[in-house]
Amino acid sequence: MNIYCSLRIRTDQDLDTVNKIMDMNINHKSSSLWMLDIEASKDNPHSKILNQFIDLIEAKFSILNSIGIYKNDVSIWLLMESDGEEQSNIEFDAELLSRLSANIVIFCLSSWTI
Repeated sequence: MNIYCSLRIRTDQDLDTVNKIMDMNINHKSSSLWMLDIEASKDNPHSKILNQFIDLIEAKFSILNSIGIYKNDVSIWLLMESDGEEQSNIEFDAELLSRLSANIVIFCLSSWTI
């Protein structure tokens, strides 16, 4: 199973503006969507990545808000890809779920078989 975490921000701003605010050099913007994708691993599990995304958003919300990006424009995705040969289970601890809720971040879970 492959697991990817994706931070997505809907925006009409150009990529350089959002990159500057997020302190990153992301070269992926699909129409009006800025995206940061990270593959989870044993050394970098999905829970750690999702918490890092929340840390980043918490630190940047006021600046994003000043350019017209609001909390409902931000989503965090967990994408799971499996070969269909194994059972897929995923856990979320209460602290992570609480942080998602407290920040009014949209959380999406997508799973598919290849």
